[in-house]
This record gives sequence, structure tokens and C-alpha cells, in this order.
Amino acid sequence: MKKQEPDQFRDDIFLSQIEVPALSKIIILTTSFIVVIGITTTQCSSNPLESDTVKTTPLDSIATLSFTDQSSALLPVNDLRFNSMDMESADINKDGYPDIIIAMEYQRNIILINDSTGKFINRSEHLFSPWPVHDSEDIAISDFNSDGRLDLYFATEDDITDEYYLQSLDGKFILSNDLIPRMSTSNAVLSIDINNDEAPDLILGNQGQNYMFLNQGDGSFKDVTKERLPISKKTTQDIEAGDINGDGYVDLIFANEQNNEVLINNGLGFFNDSTDKFLSFPNLNEETREADLGDIDGDGDLDLFFANVLFQVGEYTFNRLLVNKENKFFEEADGDVFEKNSNNISVDIDFADIDNDGDLDIFIANGFGTPQKVFANLNGKFINATSKWLPENLNTFNAIDVEVLDINGDGKLDIYYSVFQGSDVVLIQD
Repeated sequence: MKKQEPDQFRDDIFLSQIEVPALSKIIILTTSFIVVIGITTTQCSSNPLESDTVKTTPLDSIATLSFTDQSSALLPVNDLRFNSMDMESADINKDGYPDIIIAMEYQRNIILINDSTGKFINRSEHLFSPWPVHDSEDIAISDFNSDGRLDLYFATEDDITDEYYLQSLDGKFILSNDLIPRMSTSNAVLSIDINNDEAPDLILGNQGQNYMFLNQGDGSFKDVTKERLPISKKTTQDIEAGDINGDGYVDLIFANEQNNEVLINNGLGFFNDSTDKFLSFPNLNEETREADLGDIDGDGDLDLFFANVLFQVGEYTFNRLLVNKENKFFEEADGDVFEKNSNNISVDIDFADIDNDGDLDIFIANGFGTPQKVFANLNGKFINATSKWLPENLNTFNAIDVEVLDINGDGKLDIYYSVFQGSDVVLIQD
């Protein structure tokens, strides 16, 4: 984030209180622009020492957006009334419309096909072969065997049975677990090209040592964990990838139930633990469920967000926004940049420019009694815009995942919540 200028030299200051005499207009001069405010006065004091007062807040400067809950109209809500753990969107049938894939905890996973209007039809029974029940937690989508069709990988936790599906010519997903070298208790999976051979590889976030599998070019994988990842026995809940240090190579963030980790790519797809160098408070005992990378301040480097929960006694419970300082380290954002609030059970976060103003806003999925939250990016400071953007009558639900995407193809971003112990929720931007 750029250095803060003293208030008297900043051009983004909005006056919180303006003393206004009985005039129809007043011109306010600031250091770099002129603002003309039209004022209608219905009562004026005869005492020239008294004045009307116009009060503004940062929330007043945020664009007004309107969302409508269209879950019942667009989703098969009865099929989604159990525990959705992750949602990913991709055009899996190549008809030009985004479809939805959902990882279900101890239920059969779900494929929803877009009917071209933004309404989704459950085609899971016809597309999965077989269609088993596992403790699915996370999804990776990629063309793993380079045949031009998207394939699916579901990471599973307690029953240690991942599901790896290759898409056949007729559009069905065929279970191909014999191509995976080994499995573990996994909460996260990420598909990226680790060794720059144009074949998507896999990283599994586990309870204990995380795994790295190199794609052999045909959709089968080789275990290269020992050679390419440092030893770690933490429990990883999420994996994020991005060029953290600006050297042109993809690095890794492991979001853990204990200390989070930053792994730097040496340029050849071998990763070194650089947590102490890049994280402020690297030994902070936080229970992170999700991380996300994005350039929140427009300076060209990737900033970082950790979504934390309250499940374990003694853990650091504040969500954390960390600002990348010239690709050298992450610095904790000040309280005036992002709120310090420990009363969250935040299990997911998504960066997206929902108001189309050129900067990233923050969407937080909260669960277990904590309401959903949205923060608008206003000149590098994040203002709680929940009351202004989300529907007033939005029921409190246990969100596990939040994704911001254009669901109905109208060019405006919408919001999808995967819900634990309830049906998923779709908010369509009006």
C-alpha cells in the first residue's frame, strides 16, 4: 500500500461536517478539486451565528448496489440442503455458459448445468460414473489429460478417499483414482503448472505433510513431495498460488490451523519455506480457514488476506489483511484500513471488484451465527458496506464458501454462498 499522506495534503478527504449558512449552494475548495454541493433549505435561523449541518460518512461515498435472493428460482435448493463445502464454476460442457460444481460433505458431489438463462439443473446422477459418497472438501478443475475437456478432482478429509474424474467423449466423468499416487486426510487441493510443462499439476493440503504431484502429461501423476516441498506437519485448510516476490514464478501460501506458511519458488518448481521473511508475526497461532491473494492497493504486487475462526481455544481470531511491501514482505494493515474484529467465524474470503470502480472489494463468508460481511474498497480503505449492498432481509446462514461471479450472464457480478446445514444462496445483482 502507498504511504499515507498527512490529511491536509490528501485529495480523498470527505468533510464529515460542513457549516452551511442559508444559501442555495456552497463551493468547497480542497487541495486538488472543487466540489459544488446543492442545498435545499427549508428552515433558516434568523441568528447569523447559527447554521444548518450536513453530515456525511464514508459509507455515503460508496456506490449503491442492489442484490436479490434468487436461490429458489435458479437453484435446485432441495438437492443443496445438506453441507456444501466448496463451489467452483466452469463451462464443463462447452456450451458457452458457466456451470457449477459443488463438493458435498458426506453426500454425493453435485454438478449443476446452466440452461443458458442462469437457471441450474442437477445432472449429477447422469454425469458421474460412479457417483459415491465421501467427505469432500475442495475442488480442482482442469484439463488434466490434455484432451480438450475439463476434468475434476475432489479432495476429501475424514474418509481419505479423493475422487479424480476424467471427462469422457460423451461428457461423463469417469472415476480414475488409479492415476493418483497416494491420498491423505485432505482439506484443500490446487491445480497449477509447477514445472512449466503446460500440464496442470496438483498440490494437496493435508493434515500433516502436504503433497505435490507432477502430471506426467497424460493425466497420471508422480509424487514429488519429498523433492519439491519442505517438511511440515501442520493441518492445511487452503492453498493459494501467486507471484509473491515479483520474480515471475508462482509461489504458494498454505493457510493452516496453526502458523500459516509462505513458500517461495526457486524458479524450477522447488519451494522453500520463507515464512519468517514474508509474514509479519510469522509465529502467530491463528486458525486460518481460507486465504486469498489480490492487489488491493493498485501498486502491482499481491496482497494477502487470512480468514480466521474461533474453533480452538487460544488461537488468534482476528481476520488479517496483509499488505505486500515492494515484493519483500507482508505488513499488517492498520485498523483504519481494515477493521479489527475478533467476533467472526470466517471460513472463506473472495476479492472482487463488485462495484466496477477499478479496485478489489472484500467478501467474507461467515458461519455459525456470524452474519455475512462485505467491505468496499474506498481509496485503499475498506468500509463495511454490508448494510448498503446485501439485502436487508437476508437470513443468517452458515456460509462455508463465497464466490463472486456473473451467474446469469448479464455482465454484472453476483454472489454465491455455499451453505453448511442449509441450502446454498444466490444473490443476483439488480
